[in-house]
Amino acid sequence: MSMGTPSVRVERAIREAREARTSGEPAEALPRLAAAVALVGSGPVRRELVVGLHRERALCSLDLQDASGARAALVTALEAAGPEPGMADLVRAMLATLELMAGDARRAQSQLGERGRDRRASLVAQARVHLHQGATALAEATLQACERAPGGGSELDPPTAALRALLAVWEGRPEQARVLYDGVGTAENPHWDLVRTLLLRSLWVRTGDARYLRLAIGSAEQLRFGAGAQAVPGLKAAAAGHHAFLLLGSGEVSLALEAADESFGALGLLSLPEWPRLAVLHDLALVYRDGDRPERWQRVLDAVGDAPRAAWPERMRLMSGPRAQGALEANPYAAGVQGREHSLARVGLALLEGRTAPEAALLRGLAEAVGAHGAQWRQADGHEVACVGSAWSADEHSSRVRLALPGEETLWLHGTTESQLSGLDLDHLARLAAAARGLAGDRAREASLRGAVERAEGARREATDALERTRRGATAAVAGGSFPQIAGRSEAIRAALDKLGMLAKTPLSLLIEGPPGSGRRHLARAFHAWDSGSPERCPVLDMALVPPTTMVDTLRRLETEAAGGVFVIANGEHLTPEAASELIARIESGSVRGRAVVTLDDSERSPVADALRRSLAAGRVKLPALDTRLEDLPQLIDAVAAQVGKRPEQIGTAARAVLARRAWPGHIAELRSVLASAAVRAGKGAILPEHLEAARPDARETNLSESLDLGYHDAIRGFRRELLRHALEMTAGNRTHAAELLGVQRTYFMRLIRELGADDIRPQA
Repeated sequence: MSMGTPSVRVERAIREAREARTSGEPAEALPRLAAAVALVGSGPVRRELVVGLHRERALCSLDLQDASGARAALVTALEAAGPEPGMADLVRAMLATLELMAGDARRAQSQLGERGRDRRASLVAQARVHLHQGATALAEATLQACERAPGGGSELDPPTAALRALLAVWEGRPEQARVLYDGVGTAENPHWDLVRTLLLRSLWVRTGDARYLRLAIGSAEQLRFGAGAQAVPGLKAAAAGHHAFLLLGSGEVSLALEAADESFGALGLLSLPEWPRLAVLHDLALVYRDGDRPERWQRVLDAVGDAPRAAWPERMRLMSGPRAQGALEANPYAAGVQGREHSLARVGLALLEGRTAPEAALLRGLAEAVGAHGAQWRQADGHEVACVGSAWSADEHSSRVRLALPGEETLWLHGTTESQLSGLDLDHLARLAAAARGLAGDRAREASLRGAVERAEGARREATDALERTRRGATAAVAGGSFPQIAGRSEAIRAALDKLGMLAKTPLSLLIEGPPGSGRRHLARAFHAWDSGSPERCPVLDMALVPPTTMVDTLRRLETEAAGGVFVIANGEHLTPEAASELIARIESGSVRGRAVVTLDDSERSPVADALRRSLAAGRVKLPALDTRLEDLPQLIDAVAAQVGKRPEQIGTAARAVLARRAWPGHIAELRSVLASAAVRAGKGAILPEHLEAARPDARETNLSESLDLGYHDAIRGFRRELLRHALEMTAGNRTHAAELLGVQRTYFMRLIRELGADDIRPQA
């Protein structure tokens, strides 16, 4: 194709027009585009070039505030797109956005209709319509669908994350908006500057914290004078309007009026859908009203006319506070004064809601009640008690009113007059101020008490560490942390705890491996208590009890429950391959929210168990069997005695000797079971050797009598069932170890369960 063909010349015209438009010269681009339109009929031109040519004409017209020209160009582009859905849906989305910029949400919706609902550009336009109308739930669902939709966006589309952040601001969720801004906000797109300005503005209105006002003023100034405000239609007027409102809040009335005049001059028929013409006019009306410019206010009111307001009055209250009341009413001055509550009920409510900073809460409520820009509370010696709003920037000559409190304390209200304070009950205000000082004293004492508790807790931890070093000798200086919930002094258990202590200082997920019944889950709970700093409930999930079909979803719920802390996946050998694969992938990629601790049977040899060992090798802790740490038996008996309701001295020497002579194939779980049964037999008394027998002395005679009643075969069958059950109890429900305990193969053990109809026997948790 030669360089002189119509397609090449049209493509060059589009490129040159786009460069002129982005450099701020859309008027120069239109003649080039008109010449290119004349070329379309002179030869074959690709359809996408024809559509792009008319779309570029529409964008240039938008920059010039020529709504009719932009609409005509987009209609022509839609005709040129013909049956091609990708191009046609993109043009319809631009048409819908154009109608929304003109303030007509109904026509915007009609442009979208039911077509192109699965394409990104159409979904973004639909979300903007929902957002404009206040249908926040529909907007959120549509924005989520945008992330998975095919097709690209139009030049008029903001980032979907920016729209989600604005949605969070409108719904009063500033933390979510801040997370979205901090995560993906970029300086290249001016929509993010708008998000930041609105977020800071809403935070200042909500909290009265002057720091947010300072930050909001800086953000609005950057938005107003930055290059991005020139590139987005309607953004320049919105930016200047924000700056005017915030400057008024800081007490800079003259600068606020200058910014308002600039905003009104830049306001055309088209505005930003996320901050429409009505919102800009509302800010300007408020500035002109409070800046005592009734003629300019009337011009703003005339410009508003009968425009539909939808959800924007409520949003303006959220973004402007009580001062927004009556800004667009027929008599804003009367509405602004008479509509304010002077009963101080609002002050008392603010005091109740702001108990963590009561003096500032009282000032914030008082400023809202009388329409002040800010307030300051000073003691008799001039020391500042609290300060909110614009008081931080007001000088001695700014408009302010002084209110005297008992004890020669003073309240200064900035940006108001004495006539606005008529009807204010000063005695009531003095009582509220005294209550605020009392609450502040309570908060100070509470903080002091909390500090004392923290210091005591620190001393307790130091004492625990000192005791641990004494028990363990010189190796404690280089070993890991201590876990006082774990009983024992043997080298085997101390090595495991040292390894766990060193791993605790890393972000690694852990694998606690050991025989069933050896205390794997107890050690995991001790680690959770160390990590969280409190013995609160540890999120634990026993995979042996989870149906395989729901295992993946159940693991995700466990992670959510942990809320970023430690969560325990017990009996990890029961994980399905799918669940184990997802868990390992999330751990290795670092996407797990929190810290996983997996417990595993050390005798298990399966693909899942081996995969867990490989993936978690760096965080592996081996818990010894009880027969390798029998010197810990006295401490274990004391610890288990407390769990079964007995004091250590209630287990005498003779009983301890019986326990010391026994074998413990079920490890600590078996010890706990034996002592629990003995505690029941002993009642309120001490545990004696006879209480540790497996059955009472007359149990044999009773069982034989019952067996004679059953007959030989049924008695033998019942005995075999009970033998299987006892083996499972001794091994904490592990069928492999139960089979080894009985001296049979695991497959034969499972066949016995089926033959005896003992399928109701289940491993214990």
